[in-house]
Amino acid sequence: PNPTYNCIGFMVAAPHLVRPRPRLANWLSSFLLLAPSRALVAVRPFIHAVQHHPLRQRSSAAAAADGAGAQLVWLTGAEDLRLSDHGGFEAASAAGAVVPVFVLDPAVHLSYPPPRLRRLHRALSSLEAALSEEYGVTLVVRRGGASAVLPQVAQECGATACHVVADDVEAPMRVSQRAACAALADSGVALRRWDGALRSGCPWSGAAAASLPPTFPEYASAARACTLVAAAGAPKALTPLEPCPTSEGLPGVEALIAEAAVAAAPAVRDAAARGSAASTEQPFEEVALAMCGRGAASAALRTYVVDGAAAFADATFSRACPPSGGGSPSLHCAGHERLLAGGPASRVFALREAATRAIGPALAVGAVSAREVRAAAREGEPGYSRAAGEAPPDDAQLWGRSRLGALADVVEWREWFTLLAHRSLALREAGEAGTAVAERAQRGDARAPPDELAYWRWGGQYLTRYLRWEGGEGHDPAASWREMARDHA
Repeated sequence: PNPTYNCIGFMVAAPHLVRPRPRLANWLSSFLLLAPSRALVAVRPFIHAVQHHPLRQRSSAAAAADGAGAQLVWLTGAEDLRLSDHGGFEAASAAGAVVPVFVLDPAVHLSYPPPRLRRLHRALSSLEAALSEEYGVTLVVRRGGASAVLPQVAQECGATACHVVADDVEAPMRVSQRAACAALADSGVALRRWDGALRSGCPWSGAAAASLPPTFPEYASAARACTLVAAAGAPKALTPLEPCPTSEGLPGVEALIAEAAVAAAPAVRDAAARGSAASTEQPFEEVALAMCGRGAASAALRTYVVDGAAAFADATFSRACPPSGGGSPSLHCAGHERLLAGGPASRVFALREAATRAIGPALAVGAVSAREVRAAAREGEPGYSRAAGEAPPDDAQLWGRSRLGALADVVEWREWFTLLAHRSLALREAGEAGTAVAERAQRGDARAPPDELAYWRWGGQYLTRYLRWEGGEGHDPAASWREMARDHA
């Protein structure tokens, strides 16, 4: 809590103590340094020397020689850009030298709009800095299709396993994950999948996604039998691989946005060229971007719990529009500025709005985990929530939803809709109807084949389901896409 001091730990692995499965956490030495922030710059050369000491470099080679092999941690940008409560880093740290990889896939990431690219870049650059400064580990950045790039990186570093988050529900990322995992398996690399689910022991976990109850009341009732999973901290140590595979480096954010504009579909570029010059920026985008930075969302959670929802909202959301650059704000931003003119955010926001606007963007990129948010809500008010194994998603009090209940709702409803998306996709992939409400038949139009049901995140965080089907005689798909792109640019 004290911003004046930083606590830094140094750990050097003894090569002769490295053992294959399970690896023993034996350390040659450990030091604890309490230094003023201004002195931190002065000790960084010492930190670098310790992290790159020959004994530490030898430890990664010894682990590989003993059969552990390098461990790839594939960072997709889909709710996995963090160190704490990260199943991939946690498992990899205990198995061998760690090689974190981010693949800038044009088919996935370059389809994002500028605000989403800025959030992705902020989270990635923050994670890259944390890996380097806290563990001496390099984030390997490559470009291309993940199915081609990852097997190549695995071959370069002799990786025996790749840790990757469970399949996303957005179509481009889901396709990329499945293709890359298949390619890694074909090349002999073991796959280690992980997820950030709030509960364990649920009958709808994993491959049984289609068994999820179709309505929230049924789901909430069934979830009472499941156990809330505690959030894990960051790994105590990560062993860097020496030598590390080369990294192409993370491009600058403006260069990334320009590249995405060039890679956009012709219909989208045409719509942008014909569209008006009016801004389409979302309100409070400055807050959303800041929350994707290093430690920002965790600090926001502490402020929300300690100071209260009202004080948090007033301090965080004082301005909806960014500083004027000579142009007019978007209508959306201007509308929120008018709301704030009538009173502070705590008076004009909806019950869950402050928590959703602040934490939602960080959850989407993975700067903070859903378990960390749920834990903050449970621990912030003694006696509010039930025991870990009994807290249901709809834990409403007789007098209404409390501020901490509203915080819990941010992740509880997010998880419900994500599970529902997995359920719909699993049903459609099995050739069944993916309708969510009591399996009612869809009539009145000709539905497309199962693979035409898909999901995307509006604004990078709000999950939306869409269906595509034939438009009928005389329909011009190119014209329709141009109109839709112009309307939503």
